Amino acid sequence: MRLFHLTDLPTNLVFVYLEDSFRRKFLKVSKKIFGTYRKLAEFVEYTDAGIIETFRVKNRFTKLSTIIKLANSLSKKKHCDFNLNKVEKKVIAYRGIGTSLIIKNPKFPLKEDERMIRIFFHLLGDGYGGKYGYGGGKPYYRNYTKELLDEFEEDLKVFGRVPHIKRKTIVEIPKLIGYILEHIYKINFETHKSFIPPVIFKLPRGLIAQGIKAFADDEANVDDCRIRFYSSNKKLLAGIRNLMIKRFPEFTGKIGKIGKRETYLRGKKFIGYSFPIFSSGLKSYYDLIGFSHPKKLELLKRIIERKTRIWARRNKNITKLLILQSLKDKNKTIKEISKEVGITDSIVRCHFEGNKPTGILSLRGMGFTENIGFTNTKAKIWSITEGGLKFLKENKKKLDKFSIEGDISKFYLDLIKKSKEITPSEIAKKRGCRNDTSSKRLLKLYRNNYLIRSRFGKEDYRYKLTKEGIRFLLGDKILEEAVNKKLRVNQYV
Repeated sequence: MRLFHLTDLPTNLVFVYLEDSFRRKFLKVSKKIFGTYRKLAEFVEYTDAGIIETFRVKNRFTKLSTIIKLANSLSKKKHCDFNLNKVEKKVIAYRGIGTSLIIKNPKFPLKEDERMIRIFFHLLGDGYGGKYGYGGGKPYYRNYTKELLDEFEEDLKVFGRVPHIKRKTIVEIPKLIGYILEHIYKINFETHKSFIPPVIFKLPRGLIAQGIKAFADDEANVDDCRIRFYSSNKKLLAGIRNLMIKRFPEFTGKIGKIGKRETYLRGKKFIGYSFPIFSSGLKSYYDLIGFSHPKKLELLKRIIERKTRIWARRNKNITKLLILQSLKDKNKTIKEISKEVGITDSIVRCHFEGNKPTGILSLRGMGFTENIGFTNTKAKIWSITEGGLKFLKENKKKLDKFSIEGDISKFYLDLIKKSKEITPSEIAKKRGCRNDTSSKRLLKLYRNNYLIRSRFGKEDYRYKLTKEGIRFLLGDKILEEAVNKKLRVNQYV
């Protein structure tokens, strides 16, 4: 973890307030070294009266460059009480130039921990770091998610007790924070000038993950099968992508190239850029980085659950029956049904509207559902009809048969437990099924980390239980609930 001392800050833009007794002692010793106030003032480019007021008047802040210059001078004269490490412990407040808001109770040196990294990446994303030097508006962070604003507000404590203005969708902060971050990371926060500085690539992976997560909370979307990062700043987006590829080799081959997109608003063209994390990289993203944004995190979990479910394809009409069953007690949107049934939004939409290329018939066309209105976000609300209820009742046996599919996996795992290790051909004999059928089922369990395998012969494998397989078999409640949720059942047969 890097530490930032007073000398690491932009010395011409920062003003500090030292403890009163220490300030008076500082002036007394300095005057003794230089002989007169005039010589002291000339040394730091002040007037006689100015140098006295700076150290004697209550609530007077002193330019950081002046403090550093004097402290270095006194240290050379063997006055060790005034070396910079001790001086920074006496800082009780600091602010920027002009009428900048005052940050109290700082703890120098400042720590480059996850809080500072998140603030930095938020200002690169949905924020504004302010304009370096004089002029420009206040830095701020904007987001419509309360949890992210709360986290940002809490993270500000890394700088001390920071005065800020928090509204429903925005947190305004002192300019000083923008000055400090731009100085130590040597960047410009302006929209098309910001980038990921080289020093970020050298940070520990844990800190980098926090930065990427903060950026993704602001600038990434989770859709049916991927995460997509967006920005109007191509250089910044390329930096995020390179950061992930270079510091997280787990994403090799799982991140797409940067693409360009054009949008028009009120007749004006806007150019933006994006890159995806493919479906194959979602589990790695969840484990290594994740989201603080609650809805994005929930969507990501749902996609991973779909990818790790035991069954790969449902029998004919099972999905339609599950959709109708979902609507039986309550009208729902496509997203709500997608979450409950365990399939993508686009597939649910196809079942409602129909899809000729894939041969999916429309539930609405069959007279089983109807659109009864819209939500505030213009999402369609669907309801089941009398025809749909009748179809659901007539096909109840199909749903009952589907509900025991999870028990098939338990049967396979139980056989392996009794035999310690087993081959597909041995299972085929005991179940009375084809060899390729048992091979496919074992392969699915292997991919879900319930089994490990070792090759014997040219094309055959022996399978053994993993710890995950044993927990599943013994009825671990968490795993059982997860499988029940995927298969939409209440209990195993």
